[in-house]
Amino acid sequence: MRHPSHPPVASRQRRELLHRLAGGVVLAAVPGTRAVAAAPPRAGAPVDAVSSVASAPSPLPPAQRPDWAQDPVRTYVRVVCDLAGADTWKWFTGRLHAALPDGAIVPLLGFDSVIRRKLAAFDPSSATITFSEATVFRDLASGEILDEWRNPLNGRIVRPLHYPEGPNPLTSRAADFVPGGGFSPWVTSAGTARFTRESRTDSPHPLDPAVWRLESSGPRFRALTLRSYTVALADFADPARTALPADYSLTVLSGWFPWMLLGPLPGQMLWQAEGRKVDAPEQIPTDLRARILARFPGLFASVVPWKGPMSFMRWHMEQRQPER
Repeated sequence: MRHPSHPPVASRQRRELLHRLAGGVVLAAVPGTRAVAAAPPRAGAPVDAVSSVASAPSPLPPAQRPDWAQDPVRTYVRVVCDLAGADTWKWFTGRLHAALPDGAIVPLLGFDSVIRRKLAAFDPSSATITFSEATVFRDLASGEILDEWRNPLNGRIVRPLHYPEGPNPLTSRAADFVPGGGFSPWVTSAGTARFTRESRTDSPHPLDPAVWRLESSGPRFRALTLRSYTVALADFADPARTALPADYSLTVLSGWFPWMLLGPLPGQMLWQAEGRKVDAPEQIPTDLRARILARFPGLFASVVPWKGPMSFMRWHMEQRQPER
């Protein structure tokens, strides 16, 4: 005869099954989690203990989600560099297109870049990061580094000028992160958070068009640059992470490279690239790292061998003479 306080076996089994199903439903309803069947109860464990095995995590509290209103400089440094002062690396690979006034979009060539960054100064109101960079240009079909290239916009054989930049300091201040200051609001979804930084250039062209007739695109050089970073919320919420892994995308609208020898040809050059910020050169894709090493091994040396502040414009003036 069953003890009156013990439910029948079939009833008890149904109750256990409902507990397990309930745990799975709770997990499936929480964004960023995966529904997992609850483990069977341990022998001798109370039936009610089963539901606690699959308890769902609560959403991250606001302090653990990115928000420029909360310690923006520290947040930015964690994403793009390392608060602890170690070198970080950002690689990206992409394509260049020409956008012409008649509406034509012309594929040009590919490029690979690696940027090395190090925190130079930091306080809650500002941070200065030193960066060095190297870029090589590639054939779109073969992927090989280009030393000669027929420019489809003028039919001329030109010599792509692979270039280094830096070491240059870049200072970001808390005022830069207010609405309208160049940083988009954070967007969170599917366990990630993303922001875009916008910067504009409108300055006298470094190459005087009276001297660099084919190299200068005009009296002024203008560019719009959009840099986007995506981080995992779980990484951001971990206070021990001084440097956050981040996916990266780049879009630039600018004038022509001087070595393209297009002079003041109307139109714009569109860059588009994807990549990632990582902790060490070994985490850069092998083929991409090999191409940068082939032309600029100094980027990976203890001290880069070129003198800063270097830019692709200054590099052109140092490496080339005006074409006729």
